[in-house]
Amino acid sequence: MSRTILVTGAAGFIGSHIVQALATRGDRVVGLDNLNDYYDPARKRANLDEVRQALRQSGSGEAFTFIQGDIRHRQTVEEIFSSHAIDGIVHLAAMAGVRVSIENPHLYCDVNINGTLNLLDAAVGMGIPREPARLMVAQTVAGAARLAAESGESPARLREMVTSRGGTTERALETLEARGFGPMMAMAVQAAYERAKELGGRS
Repeated sequence: MSRTILVTGAAGFIGSHIVQALATRGDRVVGLDNLNDYYDPARKRANLDEVRQALRQSGSGEAFTFIQGDIRHRQTVEEIFSSHAIDGIVHLAAMAGVRVSIENPHLYCDVNINGTLNLLDAAVGMGIPREPARLMVAQTVAGAARLAAESGESPARLREMVTSRGGTTERALETLEARGFGPMMAMAVQAAYERAKELGGRS
């Protein structure tokens, strides 16, 4: 059954791959990203162009709608929820990086805490089911991807690395797969791995 999924951070490396995976499998995707300059906005626009081109070629071009906006702006978030029948959220929009967070902690709190709160408030207001498992995976996958890339492991090892200690993360992944998000997670893992390799090559 087709669903409408909101993907925040949709122009990022991982976000754009998830958008493509969801739209390709038949879901409608609303992508939200503020295209900030944490890294080159031109690269983010290129990510979106690549997704649009791939979806047009697969006949799914109409399945993706992109909105340039900021999760910190409550009105923007509320307008998205009122204009689209959102069934679920893949929340990837965030400020990352420990060093920069020390230099500008208020920005990080505003984006990562207040922005996320805006999404949660809107989701509750629209009656989206509360499923915490959907909110637990991104950071773990990205962290495992960096470890795998730095150690020379392959993407096939990521699942084992992510779930090796069991518990909440493993149950979260199982829940996602049971609800049909397996292909999306595979795409996210591959994207995270490639991004981690890219970042490692720059250091």
